[in-house]
Amino acid sequence: MTPSTHQEIEFLSVEPSKLTNKVKVYFALYDKACNYGQICISIPKDNDSVIVRDMAHQFNFFIDDVLVGYSMTGEYTFWRDYIIFLFKDMPDWDEIVVEFDGKEAKITK
Repeated sequence: MTPSTHQEIEFLSVEPSKLTNKVKVYFALYDKACNYGQICISIPKDNDSVIVRDMAHQFNFFIDDVLVGYSMTGEYTFWRDYIIFLFKDMPDWDEIVVEFDGKEAKITK
């Protein structure tokens, strides 16, 4: 999905990782080699996949207080579904905020 060698990946801190009882930020990473960010959201399988895909559009992402766009894909397993958000050409940043359902998680280096 990215033009990366995957040799300069930095996993990021997320606080809090749970946005709701069912939705959490599974991981976040920054790829220095290609200046991409990736945030993976985990959702339990008790939600219908169609609903999970619709849920993706309920997330907002702010990089240093600026609302940003993203690319998105999904991964579906027997127990959980994952929505993966990809941010390309990230500016130099201090904080990313993920908003969902009135809750937010902060991501830092």
